[in-house]
Amino acid sequence: MKPAVTTDSDLYDLLQKLFGLGSWDPDSDVPWWKARQHEVTKIKRSRTARNVALEDLALAARYAKAHGEQVKAVTWLYKLISPAIRWDNERRRAVVLAEVSDLIDEAIAIEAEQPESQWLTRLARARGPHRKVVYDAWLQYRDSLPSSRSDQSASGFPTASSA
Repeated sequence: MKPAVTTDSDLYDLLQKLFGLGSWDPDSDVPWWKARQHEVTKIKRSRTARNVALEDLALAARYAKAHGEQVKAVTWLYKLISPAIRWDNERRRAVVLAEVSDLIDEAIAIEAEQPESQWLTRLARARGPHRKVVYDAWLQYRDSLPSSRSDQSASGFPTASSA
């Protein structure tokens, strides 16, 4: 998991790590911490003037790195915020769909053992975001069965001891 960016200093550190952003010269008389603070101040001034959240800039930086975009200043990130948000939403959606797909596969395996199951076809034919709705309805159905609740886990699947 990526560390959270909670301050402008964290954002500078992220940009330094990903793109080498910063102008500190080891041969100069200016100490590193002072040059770093100057860069952080420039980031904060730019960000607050545009009223942009730290998280959005951090996401834009990760997007830029993932897509091979060059970033030489924090201002280069502003044009990448919208595509970065779309990219992040697509990634999150793919993760959720994969998780739901795994749950549906487990539910199909359980229902395949039941003779004349009314849910087997519904679970197998569900597509897209509707899969989560069908899975939730199946869980409610499983919870309403007269069998002992101790035979099922919190997810509605039989526990190893009851199988």
